[in-house]
Amino acid sequence: MSVLANGDLVSLSCDSTINVWDVESGTIKMTMFGFASTRYTKAPINVLKNNDIVVSCKTGKSLVILDSTNYAYKSVLNSGSFATCFKNLPNGHLVAGQYDGFIRVWNPANGELVGDYTDNYNIFWTVEYLGNGNYASGTDQGEIMLWSLP
Repeated sequence: MSVLANGDLVSLSCDSTINVWDVESGTIKMTMFGFASTRYTKAPINVLKNNDIVVSCKTGKSLVILDSTNYAYKSVLNSGSFATCFKNLPNGHLVAGQYDGFIRVWNPANGELVGDYTDNYNIFWTVEYLGNGNYASGTDQGEIMLWSLP
């Protein structure tokens, strides 16, 4: 679940739907179908710095960026593997931990893959910004790895 700039919540459900919620009334303002993978129990959803929404698509091999004003497709980032987690970088790029053991960095403004990193082939389940220009990632094997990303 993430919060949009207007205060609405955007959530991802295991039935492949994205819901936009009015927090004050507790009602669903819009439901979108077929965006999220149901293969994994915790498919990520996030709001980018420019307020666009990014989610894993149903096939699990790409990330979809949606315009938060009209919820239309803006772009698709071909990740090659299911993105288990992602975060915004201070420079506006998007970092994603992948099921295939890679950390990938994109420029969501133009869809360019900026970097492709791995030190092992474990599944990344979390990635966090440390505030010093570095990131930490956690794997399915209980490893914590530190990264310096562009």
